[in-house]
Amino acid sequence: MGPPNTVFDGRIYFLNITCGDDYPRVPPVTKFMTKVNLPCVNNRGDVNFSANGTLAQWNGATMGIKDVLLALKNEMIANKRSS
Repeated sequence: MGPPNTVFDGRIYFLNITCGDDYPRVPPVTKFMTKVNLPCVNNRGDVNFSANGTLAQWNGATMGIKDVLLALKNEMIANKRSS
């Protein structure tokens, strides 16, 4: 669900998160299956970790899938104008 009080509010977003053999050392491949307009997501739905401040700092020793979801939620909150 999109964060409350944003243009994403009330919308359901589907993601595909794939952890490869090198996870958590290497971040999971993350893709929005639902169209979303965010700076770190390309037009195919692929999440670009280097384009998100939190995800660009990926550290598998302390970060996991929960951190990916939280970073995307925070980006939605920060980009209230997007849809």
